[in-house]
Amino acid sequence: MSKNIKHLNITYNQLLLYGVHIGHSLSNSLLYTAWLVYTYIDKLLIINLYKSILLWKSGLFCIANACKYKSPIWFINLDTSYSVAIKYAAYQAGEVSLTDNWIHGFLSNFLVFATVYKNLRKYSFLSYNGRQKWVISKRQEWFLTRNTWPRLIFVSNVKKSYWPVREALNLGIPCFGVVDTNTFCDFISLPFPGNDDSMNCISFYIE
Repeated sequence: MSKNIKHLNITYNQLLLYGVHIGHSLSNSLLYTAWLVYTYIDKLLIINLYKSILLWKSGLFCIANACKYKSPIWFINLDTSYSVAIKYAAYQAGEVSLTDNWIHGFLSNFLVFATVYKNLRKYSFLSYNGRQKWVISKRQEWFLTRNTWPRLIFVSNVKKSYWPVREALNLGIPCFGVVDTNTFCDFISLPFPGNDDSMNCISFYIE
């Protein structure tokens, strides 16, 4: 898998086709994000696609190295508009998706959460059609089978995922995410400049 990742490539035409270059208006953007702006047209900022490709290649190199380890990659999305796409991408990659509300300290106290769910499994069951079945959600089942921190985190919208990104930074876990011209991205390891309000752009990155 890591060998195939290293050979992936993107072109300017692909980025233009999926609308990666479209930023926010000048009035709704941050001065902090001037580094990813190429120009503006009718007060609409245009993202520098050259920087997008450079950071994309760096991200592919990091992902290729991360694939050598057994711990999971988390696909995090706290925007309900993209939940289905994120879950499907994580399923195809054989990884984990988190699209629910984030519990503060969830990543920092991960081992505590995993231990609690493991103990609950012994006592949680449901009588259904005369048989006892475990009441274990997909999230709980993952805790029980993969009791470890993630090796990498991908965030589809950094602006709406402040706490996951901050906790990953504190724990030294690499965190990649799509940043727009209105996103403060000091806490993210590797930003991918792009339009985080576009379903086409998000789908392009997660695929």
